[in-house]
Amino acid sequence: MVRSSRSVIVFCMLIYTIEATGASANEHLHAPLPGDLTEASESGPAVKPSEIGEKPPLAAARKPIPPIAEQLIDSQVTQGLARFHKFLKEPKKYELYSNALGFSSVEKAAHAVKGKPLPVYQIPLDRLINYDPDSNQEHPADLLTSNPPTVLVPLVDGQAIPSSLMIVGTGDQARIVARGPSKIFKDRTLDGLTHIDGIVKIAELHLHFFMRAEQSDIILIPITDHPFFKLAKDKEYSANKLLTKLKPNALKAAQAFAADNEEPDSKSTHSQSQ
Repeated sequence: MVRSSRSVIVFCMLIYTIEATGASANEHLHAPLPGDLTEASESGPAVKPSEIGEKPPLAAARKPIPPIAEQLIDSQVTQGLARFHKFLKEPKKYELYSNALGFSSVEKAAHAVKGKPLPVYQIPLDRLINYDPDSNQEHPADLLTSNPPTVLVPLVDGQAIPSSLMIVGTGDQARIVARGPSKIFKDRTLDGLTHIDGIVKIAELHLHFFMRAEQSDIILIPITDHPFFKLAKDKEYSANKLLTKLKPNALKAAQAFAADNEEPDSKSTHSQSQ
């Protein structure tokens, strides 16, 4: 039973590495464009959600480096929205596809507008385990990575966020890898993202946060409730304090991974001894 649980954890981590999207492997609909609108060459050139995030970032806030250049993001979003606009030429053909993308009609898809792009960051277990909140040389932003470099772009209709584009960068290029509704934006509004600087995930602990950068800290805001960790949806937590609290859980997760990797070797040795 223990080995089965560990295998599930490893599988979830692999899915997260491949998708690098939202709260689970299927949270972001990967919807390839149908027929003549397939994107064979979509590469670019070589929250206040609900009641959160009301405090604007301080002027001297230390923000993580954006994982993808703004011009690459803009180029991909422009291409993606231009393809949606082509749906108007054959509305009946693209009606179901528009619904799959999260829009109520072809017209809504064709007139979708780009919202504020949110970088997607991860906190690797080893960095979390070794994090020293008392160090004057270390800032919570130093723990953040984006590998592969990923940005989630909300597509808005008024204040609603029915759909999104996921953009992944490699070097001086970027491409759309997924499009459709995301659990990240469920029941959120455009204005709710005004003071949000990104999305932070601790994949192995299945934790997902909105993030706001401040001068000496970053604020982590759970996207959903996490009863096991006693974290409430939309409540603001100091990263300095929260990451310190999570360090023991990160260590246990890392030990579980290590034990799972060692298990086949021990079985092999036991078999040979017989």
